[in-house]
Parts: sequence; C-alpha cells; structure tokens
Amino acid sequence: MNEQELTRLLAEYGGAVRTVCRGILPGRTQDAEEAEADTFFRIWRSRGLPEDEHHLRNYIIRTARSCAIDKYRSLSRDGITLPLDEREDA
Repeated sequence: MNEQELTRLLAEYGGAVRTVCRGILPGRTQDAEEAEADTFFRIWRSRGLPEDEHHLRNYIIRTARSCAIDKYRSLSRDGITLPLDEREDA
C-alpha cells in the first residue's frame, strides 16, 4: 500500500474508525486515538485489502474494533477499568 492509498482510506473511513474506537473506549480520548492509529497501521501493513468497497469497509471496521478491544484489554491489565454502562456496545 502506498501513501496515496492510505491517505484516501484515512479520508474515507477515518470518521467510522474514530466512532468505533471512541465507542469502545469512552472518556479515554488519548487511548481511542492510539487505537485509531493502530488501526491504520495494521491496514497499512496488511498484504491485501478487499477490492470491493463493501468488504473493504467491513474489514476496516473489524480492524478498528479489534484494535480498540486490544487497547481496552491492555488498560484492564494495567488496572484501569471502564464502567460497562458507559460503553455504547454494553
């Protein structure tokens, strides 16, 4: 993946990725931003992206969700907890 493709994905899907990450990590803006960055880093490092726009969007959303959950688990291991009732997906 080249820089132009990554820039296009950031422009098209950045808002969706932000929404997913902040929904899983409410009130943790910096941690959500790290999960967003991790998402696009994983996408940039991936070998092949789906060519179909529908599948590409699903892939990006699943990657964002995975990165945010990884961050949530990392915070939990460090003793930082997020109340479930504040999370959108609770």
